[in-house]
Amino acid sequence: MADTGRSVTKTAGSVRSKVERPAGQVAHTAAQGIVLHVEGVGLATPARPFLVEFFPTPEQVAAEEIARSRELAFQERNARRALATVDDKWWKRRNVVGLSVTYRTKFGETVSPLQYVVQVDVQRKYGEDVLRMKRVTIFSKEICGHGKRDLPVCVKVREMRYVRAIASGITLSTAEKRALTSSVIQGGIQIASTSNPDEWGTLGICLPHGDPGSDGIVPLVGISNEHVTGESPAQIRNPSGTSTALGNEVFGKVLLSSIDQSLIERLTTSGNRFFQEGLQDGIHNPGTDLLFMKDRVFEGRGISSVWKFGARTGYTTGTIVQKSGKIRVRGFVNDFVDVITFKGSSDNLVLDGGDSGSVLVAEVDGKNVVIGLVFAQTDTTNYGIALPFGRVIHQLSLKIPSSRLHTFK
Repeated sequence: MADTGRSVTKTAGSVRSKVERPAGQVAHTAAQGIVLHVEGVGLATPARPFLVEFFPTPEQVAAEEIARSRELAFQERNARRALATVDDKWWKRRNVVGLSVTYRTKFGETVSPLQYVVQVDVQRKYGEDVLRMKRVTIFSKEICGHGKRDLPVCVKVREMRYVRAIASGITLSTAEKRALTSSVIQGGIQIASTSNPDEWGTLGICLPHGDPGSDGIVPLVGISNEHVTGESPAQIRNPSGTSTALGNEVFGKVLLSSIDQSLIERLTTSGNRFFQEGLQDGIHNPGTDLLFMKDRVFEGRGISSVWKFGARTGYTTGTIVQKSGKIRVRGFVNDFVDVITFKGSSDNLVLDGGDSGSVLVAEVDGKNVVIGLVFAQTDTTNYGIALPFGRVIHQLSLKIPSSRLHTFK
């Protein structure tokens, strides 16, 4: 399948197309983005099922999800049944790196009215003429489940490649070096394995795990990615880039790990350095205001805006564009399922190499809920990928107090 390939330039308040619009379409620039109105057409067509459409803000996406919850839930189930009919066959194609059910987009932006489609990510996208010449099977424009009430679902193909969000050989800034000398071991700091101190990522968060000690305090552990820390019993330090003894000091070891998450405990030999709950972002309360999603698949409706705090790019905001998908990431043998995909707000970079291991957070009813563990990004666009935090809890057998857990079910 071939897309139009049109590009847009975005500002804080609007999205503006660089191309001329077909006759009969009038663009109205408003706070929420482009609004397209098809004039002189009385009925919707398969090519244009919506006569009025626009790029919604995250708040508008959340409001529409709530207002149309039953309809969208049916659309999503219908689309997943359709994808199930081709999942195994399409996943075996060498060029495919992602399959998911997600909202319809234009120019990479979610479009309202919201509509679920089947999205196929390929490493390299070709036009239909080239595919025919190469005798490569073209993806169907629509697919449908086998049920009597199942409806056809549009298929969208995009070019996308996924890589680990880890840094290698990048010189640390003065501010980053200063953070290495802190006695506090807290979410958001740079960490590396002693076996490879030049390749580094993020200690995502320190959280309570286990039973209270004799002093009534629940011990803290650190959470990151296995590709950042290495497998158990790897030892953890700050990355190369500082000459201070404190920065080079080994302060933790991997107690348990699996693809792609790891549990770090503090070494008693780490001197005055200690674990502190929460994040070192200087914005949010680092203590008990954080909750942790226990669901292994993210199903939150009306939740669109998210933020993360990584060792490379710090505090950044974004929006969820895909709640559950399947992808292949360069450098991993295993495929990843039910991952959360998020996109940077406006033209801002949402993450970069070195942010692997940071946590993805959503605000729910005034509370900050950790919903994911970031481990990958796209190599050409502003997208981040996270594992659902409930899966991290399960795989690492975390014993977080029940009062700190949250479910969207």
